[in-house]
Amino acid sequence: MADVLYDMNIAENEIADNYAIFSNNKERREELLNSVFKKHKITQQEFDTSLVWYNAHKEVYFKICDQVNKRYTAEMELLDKKIEAENKLIAERNRINIFEGERSIFLRTATLLQNTVHFKVDSIEWSFGDNLEVSFDVLGLNKGVEPEVLCYVFCEDTIITQKEKILANGSFLKLMPPGMNKIRSFSASVHLPDTITNANILINNFGIFQRKNQGNNLITESSQPILKR
Repeated sequence: MADVLYDMNIAENEIADNYAIFSNNKERREELLNSVFKKHKITQQEFDTSLVWYNAHKEVYFKICDQVNKRYTAEMELLDKKIEAENKLIAERNRINIFEGERSIFLRTATLLQNTVHFKVDSIEWSFGDNLEVSFDVLGLNKGVEPEVLCYVFCEDTIITQKEKILANGSFLKLMPPGMNKIRSFSASVHLPDTITNANILINNFGIFQRKNQGNNLITESSQPILKR
C-alpha cells in the first residue's frame, strides 16, 4: 500500500502544480490517476476498499503516510541536488576566461610601481544577458592588509565602476552588475593603499570571465519524480 500511496502522492502533486491544465481536462486527470493503478495492477475500486479499511485502522494508515512523506521528501531533496549539479555544469560550460595576460602576479609595497597591478580586455563580443566577473586566488594577506579591487566596465554610452576590498586569503570573486548591455571593453586593478608599508601578496589564477547567455538552459524548477508505468 505504501508504494501505491507514494505514487498517488506524486500524481496528486502534479495535478495541484498544474491545476489550470487538469481542472479543465477531466480525462487527462483520470488518465494520470489510472496510470498509478495500472502500474500497481489494482483497480480504483480495490484502492477505495483499502482506504475504507485503513480508515478503520488509522494508526496503521498514519504510520504508512509518515513513511510515504519521508520517502517523498528524500526523493525531492535528491532531485534538487541533481538539478543543482546539472545547473553548475551548464553554467561552467558557458563560462569563458577572456583575459589572456599573466595569471600569477606579486603585489608588493617595496616600490610604488609594484603596489598596483592592472588588467584589461580591449574588446568583448557581448550579448545582452551575458555576465562578467573577476576571479582569482589570494595568498599572503595579514591583519590590516586590505587590497582594493577596482573595475571599469566600458559600455557604449557609460562607464560602470565597481570597487571592493579583499578581506581574506582564499578565493575572491567580484560580479559585475547584471543586465549590462553593449559592453566594449573592461579593465581592473588590484591596489595596495599607500598607508600599507609591509605586504607581499600573491595574486594567482587571475581571470576575467564572461558567462555567455545561451538562453534558458538552466533547470529552474524541481521536477516531480516520474511515474514508471
